[in-house]
Amino acid sequence: MDSRAPCSVDWSKLPDELWPRIGQQLIPFIERLRFRSVSYSWRHSIPRFHPSIPPEFPYPFSFHSKASLARTTLYLLRTNPFPYASTSSPSTSSSSPKGWLLKLEECNQNLRLLHPITNRQLRCGEDFFPEHLNFVNYKMVELGQAYALKNSVGSAYVDRVSKVIELPHSEPCSILVIHHKGKLGFAQNGDERLRSIGNRFSSYSDLIVYKGRPYVVDKWGTVFRVDPALRVVQFAPRLVCFGHKKHLVESCGDLYLVDRYMVADPNARPDPITSFYRFIRHQGNGWPDAIDECPLITVNFRVYKLDQESGRWDEVQNLDDQAFFLNVDFSFSVSAEDIVGCSRNCIYFSDHRENPLALRSLSAVGDGSVFNLADHSISVVNAAGAPFFAEIYWPSLP
Repeated sequence: MDSRAPCSVDWSKLPDELWPRIGQQLIPFIERLRFRSVSYSWRHSIPRFHPSIPPEFPYPFSFHSKASLARTTLYLLRTNPFPYASTSSPSTSSSSPKGWLLKLEECNQNLRLLHPITNRQLRCGEDFFPEHLNFVNYKMVELGQAYALKNSVGSAYVDRVSKVIELPHSEPCSILVIHHKGKLGFAQNGDERLRSIGNRFSSYSDLIVYKGRPYVVDKWGTVFRVDPALRVVQFAPRLVCFGHKKHLVESCGDLYLVDRYMVADPNARPDPITSFYRFIRHQGNGWPDAIDECPLITVNFRVYKLDQESGRWDEVQNLDDQAFFLNVDFSFSVSAEDIVGCSRNCIYFSDHRENPLALRSLSAVGDGSVFNLADHSISVVNAAGAPFFAEIYWPSLP
């Protein structure tokens, strides 16, 4: 007999007291779901969600005390002919089935399905979703995590916070926040006040964790690295570009800067509620000045890639088979070959019309838009043809 032959292990005969200890190591929702799906005893050995208290951080403004950190995970969802199979990295191989993008938010022991571009909540049985969605029947590949601050009481997002990232390997849990017209702040779990860092006269536009380190870009296109001492150090040469908003995207190990050009929406109608509070503010009653004077819509993008050797930015006209997705809380890149209905060399985005008086500042209107980098055309991503949750693409569920 070959002593190197693998031996068969009857996992059902492990002592019952070991299952809760094993389950405590399964933090992502999908891992716990698959563990609980094996048998009746495994299902009742651990709770559905990881029993942890979400970290709390100070409100960026004085009229609330604490905000909790909500994590949202982006998945590539593929049909899985072998239930309970382990996850694997996305592949562009022709033998690998195409998938769908899906965002799952775990907050306050609840699970919500979100649109990957607009963050709009999706519901089974509606929004072109099947009535029942059994995640065990799919292979779910994690693409990344997004973060947001929510009111500790209730589930509304904290307004006037444009970006949140969690610092990797931080203990206690620490975050960087862009808030209030581009101010950069830092906080640790349990802090009473948000600490301002960086140049207080600068306006920062986006944050990213790239190769395990946090980076931030200002409105002029200068990228900085935030070092462990919280010094904001210039990382790349200034790229003077005149778009209204900058996005940092990692694609195939490289760092890209996406410059978004926007103009006033000619079809925007005056919002009476916003107009009323703008009037109150101008009477000197101290209302925050983050109320948008006019909604903006996107008309163009320019994309730059950082040359790691020379340290300069090179404008690119072709993303090859990649597609960029720009979300208010997480920007990412995927191979168009991996996503059903996704177009290569395109940028998917949404024009967020944030109402600072509403508490859901991360919500958006519509299902997003797509910008073709080849001809600079912009078209609407509608539900009937979206590569994310269109009914015609969903396989029949048993």
